[in-house]
Amino acid sequence: MVEPCIESLHLLMQAVYQAREGPGGSLRQACQGELDRLQVLCERMSRCPHDKAQRLGKELLNDWEAIFRVLDEPRLPLTNNAAERALRHWVILRRISQGTREPNRAAGRWRCSPV
Repeated sequence: MVEPCIESLHLLMQAVYQAREGPGGSLRQACQGELDRLQVLCERMSRCPHDKAQRLGKELLNDWEAIFRVLDEPRLPLTNNAAERALRHWVILRRISQGTREPNRAAGRWRCSPV
């Protein structure tokens, strides 16, 4: 049940990559059939007795609009890796310094952050 879901996601990703090479524009209409197929698969997976498949189906359905917004604007990144990397060193700093318990120091440290 998961394999057809992965195949649909790959097809949608390929459509986004191809749109980036061309003039752009919304892909939602062109991909609507594949989106409908994927949504049916996710609904089926969300009722599946297998825990991981069920969680994947529910997660995709819960974040459907955010995940597939890239079909409306193909220039958007497919992942949020760049944002995660930008925050990484601040999270590490917070962890190794065990945060701060003084409001003035906390405000000063985060004012210096570029994020």
